[in-house]
Amino acid sequence: MMRANEDNTVCVSGMVCEDALLDHELYGEAFYALRLQVERLSGVADILPVTLPARICPRIPQIGDRIRICGQLRSYNKHTDGANRLVITVFAKAVEPISPEEVPENSIQLIGFICKPVVYRTTPFLREIGDMLLAVNRSYNKSDYLPL
Repeated sequence: MMRANEDNTVCVSGMVCEDALLDHELYGEAFYALRLQVERLSGVADILPVTLPARICPRIPQIGDRIRICGQLRSYNKHTDGANRLVITVFAKAVEPISPEEVPENSIQLIGFICKPVVYRTTPFLREIGDMLLAVNRSYNKSDYLPL
């Protein structure tokens, strides 16, 4: 589905857990927002925001549909109540239905630049982690800034 040489590739499989709503239109193209429930290997589920261009999907997914989405992890600033908020979403480039028996494959590949010094810290559960900000370039002189 996706070219293997891209700097930003995401494939996630899961169940649609929120109705797709028209989010915005850009240059006459409609974009929908939905939520996808994706299960980890541990069994814990994450709810991921997805941006879905109408042109790639002849049928807009409904609640309960099991789908695989391949695309990119994107970020943008949303201005609300006079403040900026970083929004991170899976931008779909391909969508396909999957059967309940199919083993979900979830993967992400990001190639970019660490653009702030790594901040090392210890969590309340005594895990040592490093917080960083990754800049991943994309077409048209744009970049996605992703906190990791």
